[in-house]
Amino acid sequence: MGAAVVALSVIAARSAAVFQTIRLLGAAYLVHLGARRRRSSSSASCRSSCTADPRRPGRSSSRAPWTSIAVGGGVAASA
Repeated sequence: MGAAVVALSVIAARSAAVFQTIRLLGAAYLVHLGARRRRSSSSASCRSSCTADPRRPGRSSSRAPWTSIAVGGGVAASA
């Protein structure tokens, strides 16, 4: 993936039209993400209260499944 990024950077640096196209596609993608997030947050009115993790007030249990491992909730080490 790194080579693809470098190649795309070289092409965009040499061509103003390619750079402008990449810039507009990026902006359109950000608008799409914002609209999707706004639409999903308004349709799920009880999302934060229905899936709240009782161990961590204010946090959703479905937000990051790997957090239990990061805070020591995974496999216990034997002494």
